[in-house]
Amino acid sequence: MSTTLQISDKAWIAYLEILEWYTEIHSSLGIKFSDEYIYSIKKIYQNPTHYTFVAPNIRRCLFPKMQCMILYEFENNTIIILLVKDTRSKPLQHFY
Repeated sequence: MSTTLQISDKAWIAYLEILEWYTEIHSSLGIKFSDEYIYSIKKIYQNPTHYTFVAPNIRRCLFPKMQCMILYEFENNTIIILLVKDTRSKPLQHFY
């Protein structure tokens, strides 16, 4: 049985907003964020039960090189990406 991957609308919008924010700072940061996102999605897909629970049925995957994370559910061989989040409380303060 194969695993299915779904990305919620909320997660997709959050990804695009964070990508836009990093790209406005510097194009290389946008590329780095996008690369880290793809890498993290691949790692989740390869081993969806590896990551820590942060709430009932919700797991967290931290990006290896950036302060971001993916929250997802894994049930019945389906991975549902719920949210992509920058983990800094006030990210603009880190760049100015």
